[in-house]
This record gives sequence, C-alpha cells and structure tokens, in this order.
Amino acid sequence: MADDKLYVKTKKKYDKLFTDEDKVNAFDSLAEHFYYGNFSTMSKSEIELLMFSIYLDTILNREEKTINEYSDYELSKVFGITQRRISNLKEKKQLKYPREIDWKKEFLKHLKNVRYENKYFIVNIRDINLYREVENSIENNGGYIDVQLNSKILKVREEYFIDLILNLAENEGQMRKKVRKILKNSGGIDISEFEEEKSFGDIMKSSVIDNIPGLISKVLSGIIPVAGPMLQPIIEEIVGGVLKKYSNN
Repeated sequence: MADDKLYVKTKKKYDKLFTDEDKVNAFDSLAEHFYYGNFSTMSKSEIELLMFSIYLDTILNREEKTINEYSDYELSKVFGITQRRISNLKEKKQLKYPREIDWKKEFLKHLKNVRYENKYFIVNIRDINLYREVENSIENNGGYIDVQLNSKILKVREEYFIDLILNLAENEGQMRKKVRKILKNSGGIDISEFEEEKSFGDIMKSSVIDNIPGLISKVLSGIIPVAGPMLQPIIEEIVGGVLKKYSNN
C-alpha cells in the first residue's frame, strides 16, 4: 500500500513536470544510444546518468530554479536514493552534460549566512558543483580550503577569503587597487609584489598580519565604497555583523 501511494505521488509529479514533448525528447535522447547501430554499448551507469541529467534539466528549466536551489535532499526523495549518490550524480552530470552555472551569483547568496571563527570564514554550500567552482577560485589565487568531514562546509582562511571576495567583484581591478592603498597605510606589509597582481593571500604569507589588529575588517570596510551594488551589502553585513559579533565574544 505504501509503495502504491509513493507511485501515485511520483507519477503525478512526473506528469506535471514532463510535457508530451518533453517525454518524446527524453526518449529520443535515450534512443540515440541504442537504435543507431549501437545497441547495448551504453552501460547501466551511463544510462542512469543520462536519465538523471534529463530529469534534473527538466526540473530546472520548468521551475526556473538553479542547480544549487534544488537540494540533494529533495532529489533523493524523488529518486529514492541517498543524498551522497545524488551529489555524485550531480558532479558527473556537470562533467558529461554540463549546465552553465553563474557560480559567483549563486555564491553571493550563501555569503548571507557566512560565519567567522579563529581566522577562518565558514560557509555552507549545498551543491557540489558550486562548491567545486568556489574551491577552484580559491586555489587559482594560491589559497586552499580546510577539508571537513561534512563535504558541504567550506572553511577557508581569512586571507584567502579576501581574494575570493575580490574575485566575485565585477570591478576586481579597482578593488585590488583599493586594497593596495589600505595595505600601504597599515605598515609592516610589502605591497610591491601585490602591485604585480600577486594575490592577497600570498602577500599575507610573508607579512605580519597577526600583528596588525583588525586588518581583515579594515580591508573589507575599505572596499565597501567600490564593491558594487550586489557585493556591497554583503560585505557590510560581514563587517558589521559577522566580524563585529566575533570580536565582541
């Protein structure tokens, strides 16, 4: 009886989601791997990945959601498999059947819930592909993340977080110039290499950042005026809320 109820519920969702045209297109996509002189050349895992990709893209297109907003939990209920497997399928899908992701725009939404602890910024990122994009941005600037048991938690040192914030900006060059001025006026930091587009994190490695009280807050506060309309309120909240709350504890 429980299985019958589940079938009725999922069938209703399927019929609502897929139009007749969608169903035809889905079958055509599958047929290409069987009826073109290539029967049985597609493995079970490849079939599953294709079916997952078709379903997920249909959901995202029909409901105008982003790949991040449709959580592993919601999808696990639809497919009847674990969240871990959903996450793996999402990552494989993005490699095999990529979908364009405006990762900067999506990550900005997550920064509304950022936390700060002992020189680390911590953000919960539900989608594996968004996590990979952010991780890649950090590593491209010479930084790294602290790997956590919970794979959805991004934990990054404050200096690499600054580079990440700068990378999110539409006017990154202007913001980096502003940061150089702040560093120059702070003392104890050689900014000559930074002027040659050295990352903020790399400069901090050879600087006395621990001896400059409130430098991270000072840098973030200093770039607010040039941060742009999307990034500005987020940085203001980080400085006035997250960092201030931590300094008061």
